[in-house]
Amino acid sequence: SGCIYPILPMSADLGGGKNTAGGSGTQGKDSGS
Repeated sequence: SGCIYPILPMSADLGGGKNTAGGSGTQGKDSGS
């Protein structure tokens, strides 16, 4: 995800996605650009 605020850098994040206000996995598995 596009994590601007890495609050939860322990969750499952695919690295893509566009969840701005969220940790490195707040939105979970979001695959995208």
